[in-house]
Amino acid sequence: MFERTGNHRNAAYACIGRLRAELGTRSYEEIARDLERELQTPVVDGDPRLKLLGFAAKGYRDIEINAPTAKQDWEQVLTLARQLSDKKWTSRAEQCVRDGLAASAQIGDRYYLPRDLNALAELEAIEGRAREAETSYRRAEAIVEGMLSRAPGRYAEASLLTKHPAFVIVRDPSVARYCSWS
Repeated sequence: MFERTGNHRNAAYACIGRLRAELGTRSYEEIARDLERELQTPVVDGDPRLKLLGFAAKGYRDIEINAPTAKQDWEQVLTLARQLSDKKWTSRAEQCVRDGLAASAQIGDRYYLPRDLNALAELEAIEGRAREAETSYRRAEAIVEGMLSRAPGRYAEASLLTKHPAFVIVRDPSVARYCSWS
């Protein structure tokens, strides 16, 4: 309807809303393709609010199948929300990460807990909350180090390190721009 009247902005809003509503009713691949196409249109690319909604829809979609990509999506949402001074979306982006963290903790999944803590720490760091980010990074590091201490050998340790980017990121010197390691 909006497309026929030349209202491309509202057509993009409607498209993104429809795609988000279709989560769970269409294949993730189809929705991802359609969202990616919509995010690349000049109308969405030039409108921070539309872009934020597009990345949020993508984040909701990606959290089901690709946690690292979802984290990137929510970082985009967070960046755009801060540009727009939109506290609601800033809070929502962080809450999505906290929900993942709570779910991992609730089911006792210590394998994904470091990844979720790392994602939370990155959001806290982006928001300028260095102390909270440092605490989250240290919690992730402690869990991975605990897993390493119980690993039966070097091969198992190497396997844990390659499957736990949180450990590598915690040790990454680029984190220093957000956190002051002692």
